[in-house]
Amino acid sequence: MGELETSEKEMVVSQIGVGGFAPYVTAKMLVDFFKDNIGLVWRCRLKTSSTPPESYPNFNIDTAAIRGTIEYQKVKPHAFIHFAIPDSAKSALDATKHGELILGNQPLIISVGPENPYTMSQRRRDVDPYRLSNSDVKLEVGILASQDMFFVGWKGSNSEADFVVDPFNRSCTFLFSKDTAFSLKGTNKNAIIRCNFKIEFLVRDINVIRQYRDMSSLIIVLQLDSSPSLFYRTADDDIAESVPFDLLDDEDPWIRTTDFTSSGAIGRCNTYRISIPPRHGLRLKKAMDFLSQQRVWIEAPTST
Repeated sequence: MGELETSEKEMVVSQIGVGGFAPYVTAKMLVDFFKDNIGLVWRCRLKTSSTPPESYPNFNIDTAAIRGTIEYQKVKPHAFIHFAIPDSAKSALDATKHGELILGNQPLIISVGPENPYTMSQRRRDVDPYRLSNSDVKLEVGILASQDMFFVGWKGSNSEADFVVDPFNRSCTFLFSKDTAFSLKGTNKNAIIRCNFKIEFLVRDINVIRQYRDMSSLIIVLQLDSSPSLFYRTADDDIAESVPFDLLDDEDPWIRTTDFTSSGAIGRCNTYRISIPPRHGLRLKKAMDFLSQQRVWIEAPTST
């Protein structure tokens, strides 16, 4: 128990890429297999989705209006494994080199760190990101016409998002998911795929943050000096987790993209309004304290 608590506190998570298994294998099967043969697994993301070949995301299509979707050739099954113990990643790599990891009569292929074809390995420090999560956070993008007048240009998917302030790389991120249409070359049909989206900017790109309260939420209004970076990745995946706390991001790579709002709001607007339930006030304060330490101008909250 003490070892697990230490690992949770330090947030040092070793990841591996896994391939070579049969299409019928599930994330739960991989978690059980590695738990029995290597060590405790915190999370497994088994990729069951991918960007269709010769396709591009079409953000102008209303996915709710599409009645059918085209089938497409998907990539070979592969997965991303988070181990609880850092040494487990090396143990898995050593075991596969000796032919000791066999699942369903098929030898597994393990990649770690620079050998990982999906991304570069990243070891963390003992500083956790400040994360305000999904169903509790509402995101809007628009223009602040005056101190009390905010024009909304776009709302996040179902008005819900994660807001992450990360001291490790001094960045801020909005994360959310939505169904996305992909137009395939040579056809007028589309594939509808669930995707993760990421809006990311550096702390130094924040011009000012204003804080206030309304009847039910804590509000922060954040203005940027420049446009953020935008990314997506497919997310119709099989995920198995064994811990209740937040983990570092999977090594599933993000794809740089253009403005994914049909109105072009992210390109035209520089202001982000985030609504957060009061019960997350302490976590928000810690995030704001960090931003203040980074010399971000934060206007004191006022009563409304």
